[in-house]
Amino acid sequence: MSERKKRREIDNAIKHLMQYTGPNGEWAHLFQPFYDEMLSRPAKVLGYSIDDVYERVCHGEYEPMLFGTVFEEFATVRWDTMPHSLIDAYLKHRGWREGPAGREYLRELAASAPQLLEVTDVEPGIWIELKPYDSQKKPVRVFEKSGSETIKPWDVILGRIIKVSGKRCLSGGILHFTPEVAVRVHALMEEIPGNMMDMFDELIAEGELTAYPDDIEKQIKATNA
Repeated sequence: MSERKKRREIDNAIKHLMQYTGPNGEWAHLFQPFYDEMLSRPAKVLGYSIDDVYERVCHGEYEPMLFGTVFEEFATVRWDTMPHSLIDAYLKHRGWREGPAGREYLRELAASAPQLLEVTDVEPGIWIELKPYDSQKKPVRVFEKSGSETIKPWDVILGRIIKVSGKRCLSGGILHFTPEVAVRVHALMEEIPGNMMDMFDELIAEGELTAYPDDIEKQIKATNA
């Protein structure tokens, strides 16, 4: 299969997933509250109101990147009231309509977790070499055409590494940080385990959840990887 055809199948699968609200519309009204919740946590730590965050980030050039990052989290998380994630439900009920590359991309996305990644080398227009931020792990090469044209060594990104047709690539949701900003982002991510537990406590107290998710330890470890 040509790279162009693979890209077309992946783009179609993403478009169809974003239009999908579940076999009975279960996810139809969940995204906006989820989006607000995802923004409210860092806003609180930074001392901003949610309106400040929307004004600074959500109505400018960063909005598509932020939306993509939040949507991927929305599509991969398992809700207390749902037996599947949005991606799992889509693949089960409508995966037949997608091409092989599209189905593989969605499966890989469903199994992935966001990571804070440091750029160690770049071949513009072809690939990026990445390693977990503030670690001594060996970098891995990721094929990324558009992102590699603007990212520089020692920049930092928040993204998901997945593998399609045997090649590592980045999913569509990427947030790009300078080294200076990355220090603050890393500090915020270090606080995620405590913040997540606080969030679950609040949801249980408000009756939105009946108990902690069965995979809570996995969620915390993945988010703080």
